[in-house]
Amino acid sequence: QWTGHQKAVSKVCWGRASRRLYSCGRDTSIIQWSMESEAPLQVMEGHEYSVTAISLSTDEGWLCSGSRDTSVAVWDLGTAKRTMNAKIPRNLVTCVKWFKGEQQFVQGAEDLRLRVWDCRQRPLKTASTIGHGDYFA
Repeated sequence: QWTGHQKAVSKVCWGRASRRLYSCGRDTSIIQWSMESEAPLQVMEGHEYSVTAISLSTDEGWLCSGSRDTSVAVWDLGTAKRTMNAKIPRNLVTCVKWFKGEQQFVQGAEDLRLRVWDCRQRPLKTASTIGHGDYFA
């Protein structure tokens, strides 16, 4: 069962209140799963390359994602639509985490930076950036 992704799965997260499972992967998709039927409920697409990270908002109404396409995105889980996104050169996203009870999330990237994104700002903008040194390969 649990058939839906066409390539390797990168991350999963669990919605405790909604009892929904979310997964993302190298096929550029994010899938919302039914625990009862073990089948996809919604497939969210919009990233150009592998989706490397996902995180649910506290109210489980929103999901943020990060990708190797140097973008972060915010998804409305009621409609399965991407409502906000932003790209930053060399920002190959490795992780994202929603702040509990807030409309902000943090992301880490291969450019050695952490960025805090504020969903109250449209278009989506960074609230702050923290550097860990110079980029090197």
